[in-house]
Amino acid sequence: MDKAYAIGNKVTHGLFGMTATTDGTTDATAPSVGYDDIGNLVQDSGVTWRVDGYPTIDGVNVSDSATNKCECVKANPVDTTGLTLSGDVAATLTVVDDSVALAAAGLSEVCMSGKVYKLDNSTGTVVGTVAIDGKTTNLNAHIVCCYWRGVGEALMRLTYSSDVSSSLPLEYTRKVTTTDSNDENALTKIEVTAGSIVYFILPQLEEGSIATAPIIGADTAATASRAADTLCIPTVGRLRENDFWIDMMVVPSVGGQSFDYLIATTSANGLDAFSIYNPSNELRIRKTIAGVDTFVASTYSPALNSLRVQVYQSSTYGMGIAVREEGGEWITWATNPDTQDAPIAATMEIGSRDGASQFLADYPYVHTGFSSDPKAALEARRLTHPYLEVL
Repeated sequence: MDKAYAIGNKVTHGLFGMTATTDGTTDATAPSVGYDDIGNLVQDSGVTWRVDGYPTIDGVNVSDSATNKCECVKANPVDTTGLTLSGDVAATLTVVDDSVALAAAGLSEVCMSGKVYKLDNSTGTVVGTVAIDGKTTNLNAHIVCCYWRGVGEALMRLTYSSDVSSSLPLEYTRKVTTTDSNDENALTKIEVTAGSIVYFILPQLEEGSIATAPIIGADTAATASRAADTLCIPTVGRLRENDFWIDMMVVPSVGGQSFDYLIATTSANGLDAFSIYNPSNELRIRKTIAGVDTFVASTYSPALNSLRVQVYQSSTYGMGIAVREEGGEWITWATNPDTQDAPIAATMEIGSRDGASQFLADYPYVHTGFSSDPKAALEARRLTHPYLEVL
């Protein structure tokens, strides 16, 4: 028996068998936004899930909670509220229709009005600047980003930080700048050189070191927040207490994660659980029975390398885990002879435990199966399903 639950390239932004998703879509001010399998930006309805990773390997995206601190309309502006123009007196800031270019870039499902911001410094002789309301409020690392296109050169940065001007793309492309906040009152700024024009939309000021999917909120100037993702599926018919295997692929969003969960199924009292998690430079299977842990661990690099992870529980020879990182070979099975049944609850979380401790990543697939020899079944899958193939 082979059950597939998350097959990135074979779906757009829905999943097979997902019955409980709480990724912030229940909050009408912050619907879930992500990419479908051909790269279009889509806004989910609350019963589907973001698929990120385009154009490389699509996967179900699990993200932490985040806030877009920009205080302007992000997706469908009607005026320039929240934006302040400075610099060259010849520069102008307006809202214009750019429907054709938005559609060509796959942004029209989110930017439904077709309107964008336009900073025109085509007749200027010095830099023209737009400052976007919304302060960093602290000195932590931040991401500033937007979708932009235009003619000439521009840069995007925080107040008191730096970026280097670069040629603007002809088609909408996501511009991302990672920067430390040198002042808790720092704002997002877009600067165009003399003679340049930039069209931009979906501005985002986000605390952290990675740019997550756009957080747009309602079409107001307020900040918008997205809750941490919790991806749950029922375990009935998909996992059982013994003689089962799990074969999954994980594409981390950020390196250096620790004590976060790739898989977890936990009883209501929290005393019984089965999980895959990462203490530092290990990946562990852990069975918790009446509060007592039994585990086995495989080494891996907590970096940005894509991972193929295989685990099994056998009533004959115990439990095991093996990992293969992108560009590497399979690490020898790490095993533990414990044959006790794994405590499998009614639901299983992918990428978190109890709605927290998210392992931030794209999950192209999670497959499970039953076998009297689960280790042999997994080794056979290595031949029939190569490492980076999306099944």
